[in-house]
Amino acid sequence: MKSLNLLNNVEKGKLLADLFPNELLKISEYIQAHYEMLSDNEDKIRKNWDTNIITVDMWYRLAEEVNRAIKQNGKKLLKSRCFAD
Repeated sequence: MKSLNLLNNVEKGKLLADLFPNELLKISEYIQAHYEMLSDNEDKIRKNWDTNIITVDMWYRLAEEVNRAIKQNGKKLLKSRCFAD
């Protein structure tokens, strides 16, 4: 098995899902709650964004993609491989 720092994002997601299969629903709910917080506070977050590593537009685009994937896949996400992808 590769060390954690050598895993790509899909491999890390699979590992997380394999280690905590009973927590996948809670993890997806947590992600959705954070998406709602981002949506509700978008103006404030945009105003205070100060990182150069990732733009606020990119962050919101990623958040929207993840939220859409959770809504589209629903319970299928509770399967390890689907969650990782």
